[in-house]
Amino acid sequence: QDNLVITSSLKDLFDYYLSASGEETIEQISQRVEHNLSSQLTSLALNQALAIWRDYVSYKTALVKFDQEYSVNDRTLSEYQHLQLLQQRQLSLIALQDQIFSESIAQTLFSFDRNLDNHTLEKARILASDLSAEAKNQSLINLDAQLPIEVTVSKKRNEKQKILLEIDDVDGLTSKQKYN
Repeated sequence: QDNLVITSSLKDLFDYYLSASGEETIEQISQRVEHNLSSQLTSLALNQALAIWRDYVSYKTALVKFDQEYSVNDRTLSEYQHLQLLQQRQLSLIALQDQIFSESIAQTLFSFDRNLDNHTLEKARILASDLSAEAKNQSLINLDAQLPIEVTVSKKRNEKQKILLEIDDVDGLTSKQKYN
């Protein structure tokens, strides 16, 4: 009937409004989200979206406690132990998401983040391995080739921004030299 079609853009919408936290109360943010959703959705889909919004707020609240429990800044850990901690953290994060949302909703909302996290963990595993430098380099190239196109585009954009920031930090260059 009028069921909500859930996409990751719903999470993006929630994050957009939550970016005002600190400037607005959660009640004000919730009112803005509800207004936005009600202008786009009919009753059944609206109720489903609002339920996901409430779950998302619960998730963000639980994430604060989660991040305290899984502090990854322990300098006493070996590289291998740190990698194990990161892998355990990722599995626990997925479990938390699946617990608060249904597994299918969590997969839809967080698939981009999960893929990127898995890629990062695999990259760390390769870098920490006993492979030769050449084998590591080839493994990293193969890993990057498996990335979805949107991740590849995002990584390239980030690399370009980093280069531009580095150029901007170079002393002695005129504006014309920096930006032309």
